[in-house]
Amino acid sequence: MTQSNVKLLQRHFQADTLPWIERMRQKEHGLQRRLLRVMRIVEALEGKGCRVPLMKGEAKLAEKLAAITRQLKGSGAELSRRVQNLLTMARVQANGGGGGGGGSIYLPGSTKIHYQSLTDMQEVLQQQT
Repeated sequence: MTQSNVKLLQRHFQADTLPWIERMRQKEHGLQRRLLRVMRIVEALEGKGCRVPLMKGEAKLAEKLAAITRQLKGSGAELSRRVQNLLTMARVQANGGGGGGGGSIYLPGSTKIHYQSLTDMQEVLQQQT
């Protein structure tokens, strides 16, 4: 009886299970090809700038980034450039690159600034950055 059960299981395995495994393998390969095709399309669209956030977290980050970008545009767009220019001038002065002793320094496009004010401004700029 045990031998007949073993033979029955072997026949079932060869007749049903092996073909089913092969069908699942073929289905998996088909799904992998479809996934690769979709990923290529997504990458091509992202390369062209067509990207839609896929997750809730990405959508929130995109909104935050858009808000920050809007804040930087307009009159504030020059702010970072102006801060960098002032910081550069402050570094030049801190390294002894301009003017004399404890007097003042002339910044292009502005008036003279006292060294102590420039040092204070440099500290504030470093804290802000």
